[in-house]
Amino acid sequence: MIRLTTTAAAVTAPLPASAAAFPGIRIGRSEVDGRPFHLSPVQVPVELLPSTSSLAFGGLGSGKSATAKARIRREILERGHQAVVVDSFGEDAATGGEWAPLVRSLGGQIIRAGDFTLNPLSELLPPQVREQLVRSLILSVEPAALTPHSTHALQHALTHPKATTLTGLVDALISPEDGRWSAERLTAWGEHAAIALSRYTEGSMRGLFDGPDAGLPPADLPILSLDFTALDRSSPAIPSLMAAVACWAEHVWLPQSTAPHRHLVLEEAWEILLSPATAGLMQRLLKNSRKAGLSLDCVMHTLSDLGSGQARDLARLCEVAYVGRLGPEEAEAVGALLGLPAWATSRISTLLPGQAVWKVGPSYVDIVHTVLNEEEAALTDTSTRRRAAQRTPDADDDDHGQDDHGQEDDGGQDDDRHRPQDRDDEEGPASGPSGRTGLDALLAYDQEPDDPDTARPHHSEPATAPVPTMDSQHQAAIDAARAGRLSEAADLAALGERADIRAYGI
Repeated sequence: MIRLTTTAAAVTAPLPASAAAFPGIRIGRSEVDGRPFHLSPVQVPVELLPSTSSLAFGGLGSGKSATAKARIRREILERGHQAVVVDSFGEDAATGGEWAPLVRSLGGQIIRAGDFTLNPLSELLPPQVREQLVRSLILSVEPAALTPHSTHALQHALTHPKATTLTGLVDALISPEDGRWSAERLTAWGEHAAIALSRYTEGSMRGLFDGPDAGLPPADLPILSLDFTALDRSSPAIPSLMAAVACWAEHVWLPQSTAPHRHLVLEEAWEILLSPATAGLMQRLLKNSRKAGLSLDCVMHTLSDLGSGQARDLARLCEVAYVGRLGPEEAEAVGALLGLPAWATSRISTLLPGQAVWKVGPSYVDIVHTVLNEEEAALTDTSTRRRAAQRTPDADDDDHGQDDHGQEDDGGQDDDRHRPQDRDDEEGPASGPSGRTGLDALLAYDQEPDDPDTARPHHSEPATAPVPTMDSQHQAAIDAARAGRLSEAADLAALGERADIRAYGI
């Protein structure tokens, strides 16, 4: 076995910053010391975790979405939680977004943008919330339209009997009745607001907001997915819809829900956090997550998506962070934002699918490998479905030795686009064949799952698969080094050293 000095092993695989054990659902197992890792933020004392919200970063294929889905599934099945998912840029748009298989398996509902109407003037919303929501819709399309004069005209129009739908509100702005100010003045003042709202009643976003209350989402399902994937990513409809969803969640869903805790999952959350129409709503929900009994679980690819300023300030309000594989520069930026120790930041760019740096509260940092059973892997593994859809029968016949882009797999590429193309799964934990080699085999040997019948680390494997011997571990490290996969070889060496220390002492 490749031997490292004790100092080198400590640098490569350091102990967590805290030895705390958290209550809650099973997530996986620590890559640092092999302990099971559990976490349900709402069960952690408020003194240790003031906010229950979470933030997940990770490049394509890092496993962040699979982990997010597994967490929500377990909270619903094991704890009776409820969830609303906003899927604004996922896979499988034609079938209801990438959360669709999981939502259907839990008896939830998928609502696609354009197939429902979320009325911002519903009587289910308090009057002050209706005004706030309409203002958000205006800001999404015409940020300069709200002046003191136009705001007064809008407030006056909201009292008109017609103002029960968005179309009626536009009519009330265009043809107001006399009030404290003359109708002529009110018409002039409200012109820009009326033009902005007309984009929702007559333009490409028609039907999203100008309809009856019957289109409001149900509030009693275990999970609800609002699928925005068919919308243009640059469309103002996404932040507008999110503003409406946030108001509905705060003033309808939360008061009516009887679940012990709720989750609002924002897939590709950067679009929502960057919008001036929704940033204020998000900030209020993040700051009051404990009081409201609501966790915001934000999922996105990279920190650079957030730009700078208020969006990053919102990210800092999340007390739980998951960081999957990112490029070196992005890893440094995330490490600085989250205050990660140097050893954790240095590992981010070498993480395998399903592995992530976790930070919980102010001080706990660990590297955790998500554990999925076979059913969870089938429900959460988006990339396997994507690759299957992209392949043709001819490609399946001759794709041996090629990566997912149809290129020869040289095993030595170490950038975000190709790594880890030489492994079974691109997006996260999934099933793999027995007779594995490399780090997957060593992990299976080095760590026993919590429940051998239902959970296996990273790649599922029949219980009869042979346990790798010390010779095979040694060979796996040598093979990785010879193939140019130096980061994997170093991980294999460090894990082997840890196994030796447990077996024979330092």
